[in-house]
Amino acid sequence: MATTIQTPAKVNLLLNVLGKRPDGFHELETILLPVPLYDSLEFDFGGADQTLECDQPGVPTGESNLVLRAARLFAEAAHVNACFHARLVKAIPAEAGLGGGSSDAAATLLALNREFERPLDEAALRELA
Repeated sequence: MATTIQTPAKVNLLLNVLGKRPDGFHELETILLPVPLYDSLEFDFGGADQTLECDQPGVPTGESNLVLRAARLFAEAAHVNACFHARLVKAIPAEAGLGGGSSDAAATLLALNREFERPLDEAALRELA
């Protein structure tokens, strides 16, 4: 059975880059405004691998895509074989600073957690994100 999730865009009204964390990333302080613009991400669970297709040419569908990166992290953390085929329909322009890729990755974590009967709590999901 397929699961479809609408992934929202956002605009940063404020973004302060704070100190560097031990993992090399920076702490951020931000105020976000949701924007009524959504990608659609459909998952068909099962199969033997994690695959992704996208309706927009030029959007990577390999290991560099945040959907597949999030899925790989989830599978490792939850100790599950998280196989699926996902279809991404882009309405949020790629690389426009509207958070489309991050929103798609977050939706992936939520969809997988739901599909596998919530092996990760909210804190663990936040850490993966």
